[in-house]
Amino acid sequence: MNHPMKGFAFLLAAASCAALPLSAQTPLRVGQTVTGTLEESDPRMDDGTRYDAYVIRGQPGDRVVVRLNSDDFDAYLHYGRAGQGGWMDAAGDDDGGDGTNARLVITLDDGGAYELRASSFVEDQLGAYEISVSEARVVAPGRIRVGQTVQGELADGDAEGEGLEDHYLITGRQGEVVTVFAESDAFDPYLALAAEEGGVLSEITSDDDSGEGLNAQMVVTFDESGEYHVVVRGFDGDGAGAYTLRVETGAAEPIVDDEEMIEDDFSGSDEGYEDAPEFVYQGRSAGTVALGREVAGTLDGEADEAGWTLFYHDYTYRAAAGEHLVIQVSSEDLDAYVLVGRGQGDDFEALAEDDDGGEDLDSRLEFEVPQAGVYTIRVTTAAPDQAGAYALRVDRGN
Repeated sequence: MNHPMKGFAFLLAAASCAALPLSAQTPLRVGQTVTGTLEESDPRMDDGTRYDAYVIRGQPGDRVVVRLNSDDFDAYLHYGRAGQGGWMDAAGDDDGGDGTNARLVITLDDGGAYELRASSFVEDQLGAYEISVSEARVVAPGRIRVGQTVQGELADGDAEGEGLEDHYLITGRQGEVVTVFAESDAFDPYLALAAEEGGVLSEITSDDDSGEGLNAQMVVTFDESGEYHVVVRGFDGDGAGAYTLRVETGAAEPIVDDEEMIEDDFSGSDEGYEDAPEFVYQGRSAGTVALGREVAGTLDGEADEAGWTLFYHDYTYRAAAGEHLVIQVSSEDLDAYVLVGRGQGDDFEALAEDDDGGEDLDSRLEFEVPQAGVYTIRVTTAAPDQAGAYALRVDRGN
């Protein structure tokens, strides 16, 4: 199920842009499928992989599905812009299609020229491919009320978002607080609340694992009265199968409150701190982060009276093996601390971390990805009980 959206006035065509190579002048139309070949003569991405480029133009809110299929290589799709500062990824996908094929659902956030790059996941992989563009499938949303429980299923024919999506309309009153639960034994549920304006949905809040196990539990405070969309999908766009969705009045306590006790202080020594309070991690999943795009957030919460509280946000990033990442967290409010690892919440295991590698108290972490997969970037603080705004950015290093 999904929301109705405005019709597509969408054009993918060649464009004249000094920042783009001539190879970017291949035109595409919605509904068209073309074939191509990655060759030694093609230009390279920063990671060394070859690519063919296509320019994409559209209006804000236009939504399409791009598929890159190949029997010769592990397909990777890039979406972004090339400018004076180099290539800026707005989104990317490795295995969102069948097998090792790539699939991206793109919603344009402003007008102008965008570029699709058909590439491989591994350097020096070459061969034939097929790229296609189609309108994203839209399905009328269902409806759910406060106090109601519904049984649903993510399956072929559902809306196309970050994977399969079901949408439910809910009516909220200004100041009303509710908790939305999504539970499934078939996939890792992800919940989002979104508002629609001018045919474009904007996500307001979301949750991944605040429920029991991998289930989602999202507390919502409606800022104003009106209709909103409750969106159910699999975490990282990967999910299908049956689920239960329910809405209850009030703010339910999270079953997994993302608190993690650590034994030592940041110096790695307990000397002189035998009677000091314990450190407590308190935070949540904050969604995904894309290469080359800055994400703004605010760490906040209620400090634990029995310990020192470290607030955090966890972001996910799908990385390629050998990818060299530069992860930066800047803030005027916090002594920023950043970690990268696997898992989220209590299951998070750090692989690398940084405190003051950036300017002043900002963090800057360079990380060489050991193997392809989904990684967690944790934004937190070096000192306990700190709250405030920050900016996170992930770029490729040299």
